[in-house]
Amino acid sequence: MSKYEEKMKALEVLKEACNKVTDAMNAIEDFAEEYGINVSFEKGPKEVTVEDLGEMVAEELHLKPSCAVAAVTCAFDLIRELELTVLTGEEDDDE
Repeated sequence: MSKYEEKMKALEVLKEACNKVTDAMNAIEDFAEEYGINVSFEKGPKEVTVEDLGEMVAEELHLKPSCAVAAVTCAFDLIRELELTVLTGEEDDDE
């Protein structure tokens, strides 16, 4: 078998493996959606609206959604207006 044929065979095996991974990811997403589980395979920063963040806070803390949205909106407004830096109290694991 020539080098070219070996590379083509390897690429075909890789393509088949990628397709199986994609199929598995799709099955996991379908399962998660069916059972209300939040699953995301996307990398990089996640984006969320302030309203959605407020609703997530409301669910987490068992608050009225409109109150949590108002509080989160107010917090971000204050951060911007007063040019605040938010300290989370979490330490970096790199140190």
